[in-house]
Amino acid sequence: MQKNVIIIAAVVVVAIAAGGAIFFLGSGGNDYENLEVTNLPVYGNANEDYIVDQKDVDLINQIIGTNVSDHPYADADGDGAITATDAEIVKKLINGEKTKVRFIDQHVYDVGTTNIVEVDYPLENVITINPDMLQLTFMFDGDEKVIGYIANRDSYGKTFYKADNNGFTRCLGTSPRMITQAEWEAIKDLDSELYKKNEGIGAILAYNDAALSDYKDDIEVAGIPVIYIRCTDPVLSIDATLLLGFLLGPDYSKKAMNYANDSRKAIVDLTEKVEKLSDSVRTEFIALCMWKYISQHDSQYTKIGLQAGGIDVANLPGNGSNPLNDVEAITIYNDKIDYIMNCRTCDCIKVDPLTLWEDSRIDILKKSSEFKNMFYLNLSIPTPCRVMYVAAMFYPDIVSMSEAHNYFQTMVDKYLSYLNNTVADNDFNVVQDMTTICTYQDYMDAKGGSGDDDIESDIDVVALAERFWNIMKDDLNSNLDPMIDYSYTPYKLSEENNSQMAKVVSDGETYFIKYTLEKDPRAKFSELKATYEAKIGTEARTTGICMEIPYSNALTEGFGYYVNSNPDAQYVLGSMKYVGYIDECLVDLQIVKRPHFTMEDIEKLIYAAYPAASDQDAKAWADAIDTSIFDKYAGSPYKLLLGADKEYASIKAADSGSGDRHINFSTKSDAYTNFTIQKNTFEEKVAGYEGTDTKCYVMDDTGFDEAYGYL
Repeated sequence: MQKNVIIIAAVVVVAIAAGGAIFFLGSGGNDYENLEVTNLPVYGNANEDYIVDQKDVDLINQIIGTNVSDHPYADADGDGAITATDAEIVKKLINGEKTKVRFIDQHVYDVGTTNIVEVDYPLENVITINPDMLQLTFMFDGDEKVIGYIANRDSYGKTFYKADNNGFTRCLGTSPRMITQAEWEAIKDLDSELYKKNEGIGAILAYNDAALSDYKDDIEVAGIPVIYIRCTDPVLSIDATLLLGFLLGPDYSKKAMNYANDSRKAIVDLTEKVEKLSDSVRTEFIALCMWKYISQHDSQYTKIGLQAGGIDVANLPGNGSNPLNDVEAITIYNDKIDYIMNCRTCDCIKVDPLTLWEDSRIDILKKSSEFKNMFYLNLSIPTPCRVMYVAAMFYPDIVSMSEAHNYFQTMVDKYLSYLNNTVADNDFNVVQDMTTICTYQDYMDAKGGSGDDDIESDIDVVALAERFWNIMKDDLNSNLDPMIDYSYTPYKLSEENNSQMAKVVSDGETYFIKYTLEKDPRAKFSELKATYEAKIGTEARTTGICMEIPYSNALTEGFGYYVNSNPDAQYVLGSMKYVGYIDECLVDLQIVKRPHFTMEDIEKLIYAAYPAASDQDAKAWADAIDTSIFDKYAGSPYKLLLGADKEYASIKAADSGSGDRHINFSTKSDAYTNFTIQKNTFEEKVAGYEGTDTKCYVMDDTGFDEAYGYL
């Protein structure tokens, strides 16, 4: 089997600027005739670096009258000569003053020939076609210059929050990725509206000619420039950010450069980690889109996996996709691949895995031997983040899922902070507020397991949820006003609780405590812990400093943080998040309270989440019992067994007969687990006496936090 690997080359040049290090990547080996594309392919960028600045003015002044072929980008006005006029244009570009600007867009990567575009500078009143195109502008606040977009709006409610609420941008149509008649009519109406204000549409951003459909000639006649942008390519999208940021003016250019720095560094760091792998150990995959279309080798979807260091086993020519029309179309890859990467746009929200894994459109995929090794990649995240998440799936020993989460969280905090406005606690967490990767195990966890997929454990998650409920229900529902005390009331035990997952949830399930049986709870704990640790000491979106929760319980490991906003903040509330695990059980707690949490509140929640390690002395309890009171019972005398200590002590009958007559005391971390196991056993026995002549009496539990017994 031929193996094909495309990994962007490591750093070619590192240039140090006032803003920090700029990392330049190789172009991937494409060599188009008569093409010289710089990092910022703008005419006026005379020295062909990543920025238009005074150095370009100085260079142009030095080479006025020389052969333009030696410095083609010095010819800012395109008259075929290097003159003082070119230097004056560059000065205007530096200062953000109105002028014309010429540049090479990214159409070359689609058609193979250079496309020179001229637009008014600074660029305004932009229209984007393609949801990824609009999302790309968010990274540098470019949406402030996007007057309209064309995209399936219903699929991007949270993702498009910024554009839909900036008071400027409007939706011109809901066709997924192209102009139809309805969108063209909306564009013409918008152009007429702008004309009355002595303005016009500055440019249309498109992925390729297909996005313009039948209206390319009409757009050209209307005099509207088209800028072709590879907004979904893992590397070219970074270059596109630099170009678009520059075109919008100096302020946007600086923001775009910061984003490009972070993105390039992440890609370079990842490349250096995986490029040393031999083909024999590389992950082999196929990429899918639109549920059951297999992506061709040069498609945006396949490139994500390639950039993450994988091998595209399908290796289909082209940059589109082919439908899987019959079973053989997927089974030909049986036992030849490690993963199926299914690319879906799911918005910046938590997605129910059942909606993905039980969709009838993937029925044909169930014939694949690697169906359970399929994972969904949510495309509602920045393109470099997509690469990081796929790398974490392909090579978890090289790039952990925690690293991918941390990188995405950093990008959200620095460039997509508007997402904080889309969640109730105003603090968007990429792990808890959004689905980025959805695996088959996630599906089984959500489904509650079935048959052989059930996880066996001594931990009773339903009992733990009921314990939390019994301790906290009066506090949680003490005030049904959502702005007072615990928010999003009323809380309740979930009706979906089962042997694999149980939870107590707020109204709408925005906040909760959830107990889930996992094959590897420590791994998921580590992912969440990493995001929480990064919050400690930082200021929350709601104001206030995030503080580590100082209380513990008997979980194997636990970690969390809380934050109380300042009293004069726009949103006055307390927020806490905590995660831990024991044996196979993952415990996930997220609660909000207004106006703030007290330390007593937090301590009680942590105790309710799981019993605390006891400060009681088991041997002392046993020693306090006068064993002579048991002399009248069968099997006496009773006595304390040797070896009793602080954690465990047992008083046992000398003759247990056919049973096991004893009184045991335990303060071990698994004491509550053992209690629930024994309680379940007793309840089954009591139920077994129903309908018989034997009378069974349940004993009083007064004086205990929890107790159960029968006579």
